[in-house]
Amino acid sequence: MTASFDHETLDVYKLEIARTSAAESAASLDVIVARGPRSPTEAENGKILLHRIISILVRLSPPIP
Repeated sequence: MTASFDHETLDVYKLEIARTSAAESAASLDVIVARGPRSPTEAENGKILLHRIISILVRLSPPIP
């Protein structure tokens, strides 16, 4: 018996993992600022970049039926 993979489903799964990881990174920036080692301005630059990444990942994801 051979295993078969639905590559489209796998790709959607990978995009979802990437999007979730980027959102978690944004939350981590909030924690870093709250604890004090970084300024809010530095974190804001990171959040802008993460927002762009998440936007790209959402556009790459297929629509939900």
